[in-house]
Amino acid sequence: MNQKLQVQDKLTGKLYDRSKIDFAHLLFDTRALWMLLIPVIIEQLLNSLMGMADTMMVSRVGSAAMSAVSLVDSINILVIQIFAALATGAAIVCSQYLGKGDEPGANRAARQIFLTVLVISVTLMAVCLIFYKPLLRLVFGQVEPLVMQNSVVYFVVTVLSYPFIALFHAGAAFYRSGGNSKF
Repeated sequence: MNQKLQVQDKLTGKLYDRSKIDFAHLLFDTRALWMLLIPVIIEQLLNSLMGMADTMMVSRVGSAAMSAVSLVDSINILVIQIFAALATGAAIVCSQYLGKGDEPGANRAARQIFLTVLVISVTLMAVCLIFYKPLLRLVFGQVEPLVMQNSVVYFVVTVLSYPFIALFHAGAAFYRSGGNSKF
């Protein structure tokens, strides 16, 4: 019977063996998982909408500006995903302390994570502000001069938001690890 389920799972493309899951003693029920997942999905949708809103606002200015926003947003999305990954690690660290009932340890970890994220994001912002032209040339290569000029302006403005975005992600991670993902 067990081999039959494994073969069936391989045929249906499933990545797990259902016979080894104890459905009566799951750690989280489906509702709890959705309550955690929905705010994360909304957060990711808002991040995506930010880039779309930028493109829509700039589309009336001209094709060079729209190209610049699209090019720079590819960098911004990468940076935002890095900050989100750091925040996920922060949530894991804080959740481990909270799971042990060590609230002072969780607070110490949160302070350290806050400082680390702040230093990383400010350093990244400073490097991007100092080396913005070589960085944009490295990433985009040779683009039209007007597109590069618009890219520089948009990149400098968005780079200034990196520390705030990083701190937002860290704060959201702290709320998630404390069990308040709705907030």
